Amino acid sequence: MFRKMQMVTSDLVVPVIIFLLKISETNAACYWNGDSCLIYCINMNADSIHEPIENLYAQREACHDQLTLRLRTLSYPNSTIDSFWFNADVKVAALEVHLNEVRSISADAFNAEAFRRVQRLTFLNFELPLFVNGTFSGLDALEVININSAMGVSRIEPGVLDSLTELQEFTFEQTLRTNPELNINGLTGSAVLSNLEYVKIRYNLASSIKKSTFIGLKNVRRLDLSSCQINSIEDNSFDPISETIEELDLSGNALTTVTYGVFSMTLPNIKTINIDGNSWNCVCDLMAFRLFIEQYQENFIGFDCASPTHCRISNILESDCFDTCEMPTTTTSSTSTTTTTTTTTTTTTTTTTTSPDTNFMIECLSSSPNDLAISDTVSIERPIGYMTIIENEYGETNLNIETEQDVNSLVVIRFSEKENTGEIEDGKGINCLRRSNAWSIPITDLKTDVTYSYCLMRKTSTSVSPLDCISYTKRQDHTSAVWLSESSKALTITLAVVFLLLSVLLGMVIAFCLMGHNPFSKSNQQSKMLKEPRHALSYGVDHNTLTDKPSNLITRNTMQTDISGQNDTLNCPPPSERPPKLCEESIYPYYATVEEKQK
Repeated sequence: MFRKMQMVTSDLVVPVIIFLLKISETNAACYWNGDSCLIYCINMNADSIHEPIENLYAQREACHDQLTLRLRTLSYPNSTIDSFWFNADVKVAALEVHLNEVRSISADAFNAEAFRRVQRLTFLNFELPLFVNGTFSGLDALEVININSAMGVSRIEPGVLDSLTELQEFTFEQTLRTNPELNINGLTGSAVLSNLEYVKIRYNLASSIKKSTFIGLKNVRRLDLSSCQINSIEDNSFDPISETIEELDLSGNALTTVTYGVFSMTLPNIKTINIDGNSWNCVCDLMAFRLFIEQYQENFIGFDCASPTHCRISNILESDCFDTCEMPTTTTSSTSTTTTTTTTTTTTTTTTTTSPDTNFMIECLSSSPNDLAISDTVSIERPIGYMTIIENEYGETNLNIETEQDVNSLVVIRFSEKENTGEIEDGKGINCLRRSNAWSIPITDLKTDVTYSYCLMRKTSTSVSPLDCISYTKRQDHTSAVWLSESSKALTITLAVVFLLLSVLLGMVIAFCLMGHNPFSKSNQQSKMLKEPRHALSYGVDHNTLTDKPSNLITRNTMQTDISGQNDTLNCPPPSERPPKLCEESIYPYYATVEEKQK
């Protein structure tokens, strides 16, 4: 009997030992997971998995385009996944990595030819304190990222998703609610992820939702931030996704109050905003948000008061906690440093309100003097920075910018217009300026008498605030002020021309008078000669002494000149023979008296 039992026991033990050996081998090997296209590698050295994976891959040609690779509890050198570590000659469609013992991931860790076609990436047991930029480099076809069971992560570097132009879904979830606050200073840097439509972050984001958090995610339609321990949200944080967002989930957080500027740009485009499960403190400070919810109550879900406890009705729209509150009004004052003048705007509204840190609300009244009802209300964003244009002593012009925003999230655009026209200069339209991280941009290639406008805006924005723009016109004397305004130009030129003509006419009159009174001028002397009596020249003959012989004729020349009104007779010797050519007549008249004497 005992022998039989021993034989039966030995027959049972041997298969059990063989089974356990197979399990042991399985737990330290790579193998196919049934008939699926899943290769499972477990409890191996990361450097030794490449050959087994290639051998398995060669067995199933049908899986070459749909291979899923699952790497679990591998041993990495120094607990770090190094750059370019994977070199197996396979094509992976989906990758799942368990990071139990991993403490850091280097940039380009998944940059491998085998991962070029990976469309889905899953990280499990993600316990890295830092999510470095470049983690996803090389995953050109990646569409879905799932990061589950995250612990101890405190920072995601800006631009971590920049290389994922095909990304459609991003999920980041924690295991415990005792994690440190996660600092997200922009999931993207300079890139725009136009295909990303769903983002889910379930982690400690207490006060991390800021203006730069969602920059570059301009086409997100669903944003799930539920159970993130959020207690505050910076104004305009959702502006980058305001044109496409349809569902926003903020349920299960620790919000007590928010300002108008948080949701001002998302409505009325957004369909639903879930704010249920928050700690809304229904006191007078929340009155402005209550009016906002009342205006868009169809878009909000779960607006119940958590405090004060004496309120009989919890619904924020019906709660009696606001019975003693006055209707809020807003007075806003702003000072712009882009020009040398200071502008102060005061606005009062009875329909909406803003805190001093939110947008400017401007009421547009009816044009009819008898109808002062408010017809529309517009919102102007506060400036994100201040710009000045300065020219130094060498004629070099620089655009200086002061802003607290992230350098990589902003851009400066410039466009030019011909003066006094609305046409864009040369039809070139708007262009971006190249800049360095130092916010001082040299301005070159400026044309004279052309107005250039410079605007500072977020890369993901589709509009720009007028408070973020400055104009500049280069004159012939560089940046000196215009000495003659357009309104007085015509009058000034007319007066100058009239004065010039009068000066010329006066000069002509003075010259004429001087020439008319000059006694030494030739014309005056000739005019005097013309006034002499006609008998000033006469020929006289003494007939008593005249004979028939010409030889007895004696001629005496006598020149009479009328000077000072008296006639003087001068006896001159006989004139010499005339030259063959006539000379110019003298200006003094001569006359001769011929007397005949008898010898």
